Amino acid sequence: MDVRYNVIQWVHRSTRGWSYGSSVTDPRTGEIIKGHVSLGSLRIRQDFLIAQALMDKPFADRDDNYQPMLDLALARIRQLSAHEIGHTLGFAHNFAASSNGRASVMDYPHPQFILEEGEIDFSNAYAVGIGAWDKVIVAYSYSDFGNEKEVADSTENEGLNRILEKAYKDGLRYITDQDARPEGGAHAAAHLWDNGETASKELEDVLAIRSIAIENFSIDNIRKGEPNSVLEDVFAPLYFLHRYQTEATAKVVGGLSYNYTVKGDNQGELEVIDKETQGRALKTILKTLDAQEMAIPKDKLTLFPPRAFGYPR
Repeated sequence: MDVRYNVIQWVHRSTRGWSYGSSVTDPRTGEIIKGHVSLGSLRIRQDFLIAQALMDKPFADRDDNYQPMLDLALARIRQLSAHEIGHTLGFAHNFAASSNGRASVMDYPHPQFILEEGEIDFSNAYAVGIGAWDKVIVAYSYSDFGNEKEVADSTENEGLNRILEKAYKDGLRYITDQDARPEGGAHAAAHLWDNGETASKELEDVLAIRSIAIENFSIDNIRKGEPNSVLEDVFAPLYFLHRYQTEATAKVVGGLSYNYTVKGDNQGELEVIDKETQGRALKTILKTLDAQEMAIPKDKLTLFPPRAFGYPR
């Protein structure tokens, strides 16, 4: 594709795969001259399934009651578009951003659900627009501090330091892949697919939402004419709804809090997570090992017959 055009391309795939935000750079200067994003269609189907499972008997009366599911899936793809475009601009993941609300599109967001009077609301599942951290990295990466080299070197260093100091004072955090992806990672706030300032509190909320959604789950979570066996496909993301928040909470036990500090930046020292916070995390994790919490209710088991011909797993 012509290097003069930035591109977002839609890739259809029937199996799991990444979306990408790639760049073409000038080898002489490192300047980014073109962004090229690939978005995978499977994302839409997976998020659609999550919403389909969470809704209470969505197809009891009619088969076209899917707009809330589509709204959630499209909100996710819009967020993902911003994320991958961020990569084309040279920005790395920030997996601590979810501990500051939804501070960055460069995190991996889990859909945010609200439980109100026994009803699950996912109308605000994904944030709209960029976050506070995204504005920081744009300012840090692309601010112009002057043209004359002698003046620019001094002014630029001071200006960049001011940007980071303000971000730190505002409570923004930045921790990327090397500390967040490993299951044995020690940082208590850097996780993939999580929400919330406090991991254990969010896990409690997710488990409550999961419990209500499982209780409501029925034959009316699929459309008329679909094989009963595809209920298993809809139920699977609901059953495992808590898995990533559980991983996040587990890292709090024995966890640390730290930043990518440099000498003289005053951004705080490494700290061990306090005993009380670790204890709450452990107590909540143990709920995920409780058979009463995790077992599929007996009255739901009949919803999952062996797979129908032509509908393999």
